[in-house]
Amino acid sequence: MSQPVAFVTGCSSGIGRALADAFQRAGYRVWASARKEDDVRALAEAGFQAVQLDVNDAAALARLAEELGVEAAGLDVLVNNAGYGAMGPLLDGGVEAMRRQFETNVFAVVGVTLSLIHISEPTRQAEISYAVFCLKKKKTTRDDRICMFVLFNPLLGTRVLYS
Repeated sequence: MSQPVAFVTGCSSGIGRALADAFQRAGYRVWASARKEDDVRALAEAGFQAVQLDVNDAAALARLAEELGVEAAGLDVLVNNAGYGAMGPLLDGGVEAMRRQFETNVFAVVGVTLSLIHISEPTRQAEISYAVFCLKKKKTTRDDRICMFVLFNPLLGTRVLYS
């Protein structure tokens, strides 16, 4: 049996990095993405197949799909974790700021998934599901929300990799 492959977006820190580490410890070949060059370099140094990726860039997603299809010969797990929180007075950001955040946190999940789903194991007829987890953490000055979108293949079984 070949080594399973996981792709995790948004791995520069936090939940994405923790999930990438957990998949790596569980024996997966992990492709981990981040937007900034320094973060991509750090991921490569940690032993991941590091990818510089803006999840809103359709051309970059097409290149990634081709590279994953050739080099990894398939994809077993996709974790859509990239995203950000932009909070503050409505008049400071307005509709455009909200639209940009929605593009990244919601529509990019669909874009990444549609770009990579065709390289999944062709013999698996997986039902694709997603869940949204919102965790609330207290800080001294304000409350922040962290949202993570997870796409999984239920045929792989359920494992708690991060808790």
